[in-house]
Amino acid sequence: MQQAKIIIGFDRGGAAGRDGETHQGIYDLAYAKTLPSGTVFAPSSLAELSAVIRFSYGIFENKIPAGPFIIRYPAKNDFTERETVAKIEYGKGEVIKDTEKKDIALIAIGSVVNAAVEASERLEKSGFGVALLNARFAKPIDLKGIRELVSDASVIVTVEDGIVTGGFGETVVSELAQVVEDGKNILTGKKIRCLGYPDEPVLQADIKSIYKKYGLDADGIVKAAAELSEHAK
Repeated sequence: MQQAKIIIGFDRGGAAGRDGETHQGIYDLAYAKTLPSGTVFAPSSLAELSAVIRFSYGIFENKIPAGPFIIRYPAKNDFTERETVAKIEYGKGEVIKDTEKKDIALIAIGSVVNAAVEASERLEKSGFGVALLNARFAKPIDLKGIRELVSDASVIVTVEDGIVTGGFGETVVSELAQVVEDGKNILTGKKIRCLGYPDEPVLQADIKSIYKKYGLDADGIVKAAAELSEHAK
C-alpha cells in the first residue's frame, strides 16, 4: 500500500457544512500526511483541482515519487474560483504575494486560500507588508519556499480548513523550529498563530458560519495577523 501508485480523492475535505457534525472532514489532512511515501495535495479552486488531477498522473510515469497521491478537496459549492492556476511543481507551493517590506507571512492551504487572499489585500490597505503562499502540498511541505517567505517576517499565520492538532500548521512550525540561520533559530523573535479547528466537535452549520466562528474567513485572518503584529512591535 505504501508504495502503491494510486490516486486517492478525499471528497468533502474540511468542514462539511449542513451534512452535520459526524460528517466533518476536518481530520483528513492530519492523518493523511502520516502515511509513509504518500503525497497530500489540497487545491484552492476547481481549476487547481483539475490541474492537479492531470499532474498526479505523473506517478504512473515515474515523474513524481511513487506512493499514494492523495487529493483533498471540499464539496464543489464550497470552492471560490480563482481565475488562473500557476504551474504545479512537486512539493512546491505557489507564491501569490511577496514584498521587500515583509511584516506578515500568510501560509494557507486548500479552500481557505481565497480568504487569505482577501485578508492580505485588506492588511496591505492597513499599511502592512504581506507575503502569501498557497502551500498546495501538505506532504511534502515546501520547506524551502516557506523558509524564504518567513525569514524576514515578524508575524507568521498558517490557515487550514482542518484541525490544528497534528495538522498542516503544526507541521510547518515543527519543521521551521529545526532551521538555524546565523546561529539562531529562524523562528526567534517571530509571533506565530496556526488557524484551524480546536480539539472539539464542529457542529452543524453552513460553511460560511463555520469559517466565521473559527476565524477562517478574511475577517478572522485579518484579526489574527493584526493582533500579532501589535504584539510584535
